[in-house]
This record gives sequence, C-alpha cells and structure tokens, in this order.
Amino acid sequence: MKIVSTPHQVCFEHALEFWTGLLIYARDRSGLCVKHEGVCTCWSCEKSSPSYQRALAIAAAGPSPLDHERLPIRLAS
Repeated sequence: MKIVSTPHQVCFEHALEFWTGLLIYARDRSGLCVKHEGVCTCWSCEKSSPSYQRALAIAAAGPSPLDHERLPIRLAS
C-alpha cells in the first residue's frame, strides 16, 4: 500500500493505521460547525451565508457605472 510518508510503501495494516490516525487528527483539529451562531468559517457554511450570496449577485451584475458615465433614463410622461 502507498501512504504519503516516508517510506511510502507499507503493508496494509500500517497503511490502515496511518490513514485512520490522519483522519482522526484532521477531525479533531476542525472546529464544530456553528452555523446558527454565525461564526463558522467552514466552506459549506460560508457558501450558504447571505453575504456570500450577495457577493455572487454583485459579481454577476458587474461593476457599477463610473461617476462621469451617462446612463439613458426614460422620462416619465
């Protein structure tokens, strides 16, 4: 089996031990998702946040017109 370590070729038991340990380490290092408190910084919570959705809408609309640009405005009659 291959792992991302030196030596990279190990037996199945050592590979299983390595990957299990790595996953446990990564899970313990990650914080809890506190989406409802508004302080979570995980990617999925950030993606669903109102500020992220607003940023996407602004990016889709494009830049705002400059001060010196004239925009055609229909007059009310």
